[in-house]
Amino acid sequence: MQLARPYCENNQTIYSDCRKRRVIIFQRNDGSFGFDEEHFSDEPLEMAWLQAGYDSRCDTAERALGEARGRVGWLAEGRDDHAA
Repeated sequence: MQLARPYCENNQTIYSDCRKRRVIIFQRNDGSFGFDEEHFSDEPLEMAWLQAGYDSRCDTAERALGEARGRVGWLAEGRDDHAA
């Protein structure tokens, strides 16, 4: 799956229980990792995933996930049982 972010490859996607929020762990071409939180807007004129605007740069996917757990409330609370 290609992300909207240029030069990035999706590494892991974790969905909230309601499946309307997700965290994407990705790897950049330079080898660094990061994460984005997105929420799904089901407004009739949108119907799309919208980014929350986090900026993250880590040296491993595990560190990016740890940073996401520290910054994304629903993920930190352990409601992340829908990893894809």
